[in-house]
Amino acid sequence: MNSRPTQHQSHEDKPVLTLIVQHNTDCPALARAAVSAFCETRDIPDDTLATLKLLVSEVVTNAVTHPDLDRPANVRLLARVDQGIIRVEVIDDGSGFDPVAREASQSRSGLGLFLVENEAVRWGVDERGGNRVWFEVALDKHD
Repeated sequence: MNSRPTQHQSHEDKPVLTLIVQHNTDCPALARAAVSAFCETRDIPDDTLATLKLLVSEVVTNAVTHPDLDRPANVRLLARVDQGIIRVEVIDDGSGFDPVAREASQSRSGLGLFLVENEAVRWGVDERGGNRVWFEVALDKHD
């Protein structure tokens, strides 16, 4: 198991979590633990943290399950708190995909993007730095 969590300040002086883990089935658990530790010293409500860990788990699981990779690869997780939101980015070395959020009634699996669509205030997919899925969760859902 190879993981390297780091916390540092960005050029904008915003707290940032960076986790790079070897592409394997331990990635979702490591990502959840890193996000929990990152949020520990911040004033993040328990229900928001639970949502955040669920979405991280779903997106990182997708990054492990779906890419067509023939070589050892990494999954990268970035998180940043900024102006009432926490932004998470998950990057893998896969070839990319067209995001389709399924309806909950369509299947018993493949609901990761459905959850992201319903729980994040914003989200998207692009190929900046690899195959990147990002989402933002409001820190105070009552705003």
